Amino acid sequence: SGGTGGMVEPWPTCEAKPADVPEKTLHAIWLENPAAPEEVWVSGAYVTAVSKDGCSAGTACQIFVQEAPAFADLAAAAQRSLKIFASANTAVHFEGIAVGDRVDVQAHAWRYDVDGQNELLLQVNLQLPGCARKVGSGVPVPVTATLEDLTYQAYEYDLGPVFVKLDGVSGKPHLPAETFGLWTTGQPIEPGGDGIVSLSPFFVAGSAFSGLTAEKIHDFTSLTGVFGVFL
Repeated sequence: SGGTGGMVEPWPTCEAKPADVPEKTLHAIWLENPAAPEEVWVSGAYVTAVSKDGCSAGTACQIFVQEAPAFADLAAAAQRSLKIFASANTAVHFEGIAVGDRVDVQAHAWRYDVDGQNELLLQVNLQLPGCARKVGSGVPVPVTATLEDLTYQAYEYDLGPVFVKLDGVSGKPHLPAETFGLWTTGQPIEPGGDGIVSLSPFFVAGSAFSGLTAEKIHDFTSLTGVFGVFL
């Protein structure tokens, strides 16, 4: 008689928290700062951005979530948000998740140190199963920040991927799908160097800007987006 093959556990659906997965707030994950992947359940997080305006099967996907739809100020929002990073072969489990959704999340939290990166995040891949399920909705409201607030140190340790609004900044767009730098409106010259903050179209539909004129300086009354670092 032949032997029985190994049992393959079904992929999680986030219908309910598994008994063996601890529930954590995003802030608790920041405080614990796990150095290796630890499975967690996060209840009722609010989606502030989805790469390419929606996850699709076969393409790696990033979803930003935060603990509440709004915070009083930047200090109150600090360490209250994280990125979900789903691999190309698991992104199908996040299809349909959209900005404004309130979601339950199962994923593996850790400070992702691959290829010189240093980001606390929630990861999902074939070896680290996970999911997200819509359980409600809420309109995310950005907190006011300045260009000087948005540094590598702030992203990696102090703030995280906060949903922010910048007032009184300028930039010169290039190609519609190309990131471009920002500076405080009224500065005589465009800044340079490693500290420049840029505007990326990665999280808008088609991953491209619309309504901007190439090679023309635009003075924006305000810009709203999620603070991220892309190496």
